[in-house]
Amino acid sequence: TKKNGEKYIGEFKANQPFNCVVYHPDGSLWGSFIDGEWCANCTLDKEKMGVVSADSYDTSSAQLAFDQKDFAKALELLLPYAEKADGDTQLLLVNTYLRLKRFEEAVEWAHRAQAQGNIQAALILGESYDFGEGVNVDSEEAVKWYRIAAEAGNSQGQYSLGYLYRHGVGVERDDGQAFKWTKKSTLQGNRNGQYALGFYYRDGVVVEQDYNEAFKWFN
Repeated sequence: TKKNGEKYIGEFKANQPFNCVVYHPDGSLWGSFIDGEWCANCTLDKEKMGVVSADSYDTSSAQLAFDQKDFAKALELLLPYAEKADGDTQLLLVNTYLRLKRFEEAVEWAHRAQAQGNIQAALILGESYDFGEGVNVDSEEAVKWYRIAAEAGNSQGQYSLGYLYRHGVGVERDDGQAFKWTKKSTLQGNRNGQYALGFYYRDGVVVEQDYNEAFKWFN
């Protein structure tokens, strides 16, 4: 993908004719290079495209199928490119597997997406180990992945990490850390965090007891 938004999808070989499809920044077809020759408004067979760049794969068709809850179709569209895909594309595959309740495969691809820096994938890994979906329950592993998501600014990761600190699950109980991460999640509008924060003020945990403040967060 070029900085101006143009997408070039295809196979490039040094000193050899190349094949690729070119799209305008708005996603509409521009044309194709076929054995090195430009052809406006032409497209290529999938076999000749030979997609090699995850960055250049257009996921719009797969995203549309996902949005329409046709998860089998989304999976069909995503799998041919998954190995070379970027973290966002792999995350879409993860979410597709989750909707199909194929949790082990979801965890496998979440690891791959997270390895490319996808923060939502880290949250999904935390939830997988927390609730035992696709893997055995492992609270320490859940803390690990929630922390990665939380430190990257993911509000749900922050809330979940705070919850585990509050209850001493997978980590030594620490009300100060629990409050810290819960409060961070609330500042991003996380409703679970906002409700949980109310209990700290209601019960006077870490902070001075304040029923008015508690009422504010409960509401």
